[in-house]
Amino acid sequence: MAAIAKAVGVNGHWLLTGEGPMLVKELGQSDTRKLDEELLRSIIEAVEDAQERLDLKIEPPVKKADLILAVYDMYDNTGICPDPTKMTRLIKATV
Repeated sequence: MAAIAKAVGVNGHWLLTGEGPMLVKELGQSDTRKLDEELLRSIIEAVEDAQERLDLKIEPPVKKADLILAVYDMYDNTGICPDPTKMTRLIKATV
């Protein structure tokens, strides 16, 4: 899903939830954007929590990193933190 959103320039968060701007260019993103450390922490925590709830391990580690990056791209510049329940559903659907 992240690859589709990136290929067509659609905001991944909008694609997943219908919330926020539809197009990436409307988010004001650029390749030099600053990393939102708080958002990244909350995504990592949500992924870890979802793994624990689902009793699974995302392997290989690069797959887990790609998931975290895809979710970060969906939530970056939205002002919204990931919901643990939605993260669990997303991970369950993709693993």
